[in-house]
Amino acid sequence: MTDTVNDQQSDLVLIVGENPITREVLSRWLSADGWMVIATDSGPKALTQAAERRPGVMLVDLDQPEAEGDETFARLRQIPAYAPRLLALLSHAPPARRQALRQVGVLGVFVKPIDLKSVSAFLGAPDGQESCR
Repeated sequence: MTDTVNDQQSDLVLIVGENPITREVLSRWLSADGWMVIATDSGPKALTQAAERRPGVMLVDLDQPEAEGDETFARLRQIPAYAPRLLALLSHAPPARRQALRQVGVLGVFVKPIDLKSVSAFLGAPDGQESCR
């Protein structure tokens, strides 16, 4: 489904993270919830995917080399007329870090190990669908 205001696919999730197991687990889980899912292993690739595919949700693992995840959030804001729901995944998220992420538009912060049911509950089901969980 495409959101006409931002020309983004509201039912498409882009997962960004260097760990292939994390990407695969999240992809399978969210696909089972009815989401269309694409995944990539780096911030630069995510920015290309975001510009081309315009996913409605981005789940970014911030535990990447060279602060790549934080840079990805900053550069996403530069894509014209694009405002996906941003979610962050971290191994540690003290209150100050959570607040800083909220200030750059991150709506949800999930701490590893990932509680997949919490991710599902936060996202809900894609528009017009019922969650199977």
